[in-house]
Amino acid sequence: MNRVLLLAIGLFQAGICLLALTDVVEQNRYNSAP
Repeated sequence: MNRVLLLAIGLFQAGICLLALTDVVEQNRYNSAP
């Protein structure tokens, strides 16, 4: 497999994880608000 392709896939997955993480944080902040 191409190393550049693996790097692109890794960055893509990292971006998705980061988006999901920030979404969870926003949801928790919204739920904890009075």
